[in-house]
Amino acid sequence: MKLWIVAKPNAKENRVETMDSTHFRVWVKARPDKGLANQAILETLAAYLKVPKASVHLLAGRKSKNKIVEIKKEI
Repeated sequence: MKLWIVAKPNAKENRVETMDSTHFRVWVKARPDKGLANQAILETLAAYLKVPKASVHLLAGRKSKNKIVEIKKEI
């Protein structure tokens, strides 16, 4: 399943807002430096969706606020 994310780094708290079934806004405390915000976004999204961290992969948008994330369901 692919999800489209709008990243909001340097936030006061880690949280997720659902815009529709495949579009989310993710706020994280981490700075957008050396991949810290990307990692925090993946962890926050995994916790929100209640899936293992290893199932969440960043497909596109490493240096952009608009990201595409893939959730792989284990069989």
